[in-house]
Amino acid sequence: MTQSDFASKTGISPSALTQLKNNAGNLSIDNVIKIKKAFPNISLDWLISGDGEMYEKINDSQSPSLFPDFVDNAAKQEITPPAAAYEETRRSVSENDERTMTIPAT
Repeated sequence: MTQSDFASKTGISPSALTQLKNNAGNLSIDNVIKIKKAFPNISLDWLISGDGEMYEKINDSQSPSLFPDFVDNAAKQEITPPAAAYEETRRSVSENDERTMTIPAT
């Protein structure tokens, strides 16, 4: 990954990255957050102090989903039991039938 790629992925300006690379600047908390968001498995200990492993060990429950939006949306939806869904559909169809059968008086 080039410095330009890293800048694009994190949203940190190339000039700020050059300063960090040359030890001419300190890593701000805003930039730490940007890096952590772009690379969720990077170790904050390593990023801030250089101690430990560069990447955190992840288990299956932490591994990123291939379809994060789908998973998030599915988790937010209320699950309707099949019997209740059937009854609601039957009621809706019945009401619709009644409306179409009623001919307004002119």
